[in-house]
Amino acid sequence: MNPRNIEISAVNAVEEYIMRSSFMAPHISDTDKTPIWDGSIFLYSRKEDDKCKIQSVENFVGRISVQVKGKCVKVLPKRPAYQISVSSLNAYKKEGGVIFFVVYLVGESRYIHCAFLSAIDIKRYVAKAKGNSSISVHLEEAKPMSRDVEDIYFEFWDNCRRQTSFADSKVLSLEDALNSGKPINIISRKQSK
Repeated sequence: MNPRNIEISAVNAVEEYIMRSSFMAPHISDTDKTPIWDGSIFLYSRKEDDKCKIQSVENFVGRISVQVKGKCVKVLPKRPAYQISVSSLNAYKKEGGVIFFVVYLVGESRYIHCAFLSAIDIKRYVAKAKGNSSISVHLEEAKPMSRDVEDIYFEFWDNCRRQTSFADSKVLSLEDALNSGKPINIISRKQSK
């Protein structure tokens, strides 16, 4: 397969996957005209009373930047990862984060893997690179689309929005936070709803 066909096949696989959700819509280019990312996933309100307005402007919640890569392999890797340049990671951090998709093409089959990279995740990868120009980023297999999987995308978008305000600040470890002497309250998102 030539590189152009690999890219088209990878983008099509990701678009088909995202379109299985009624509350998300892919807007991804397979012509690679943007510098680093390939497009976005648009998110729409999931309130029951908004069902008739799904994917309308008034129902728009936000967007997540995405990058899509395709890779032809004979067998799926046991530990999927992708080498990403530190300069690209820094650009993703400025944008607030990115979902980095890698579609493995094995014969006629397509296997979608991804990394949800928020600003804090990206900072950790960049620090781990220790001055190297790129770093291997771990990928997870994309789970079948469901309400729980949609939750992951919406929570990622929310986390990215929250992290942009302090993306360039030092990230405290739990140990540093405990040693600061300030009280720490941990509330799960499900408890806070």
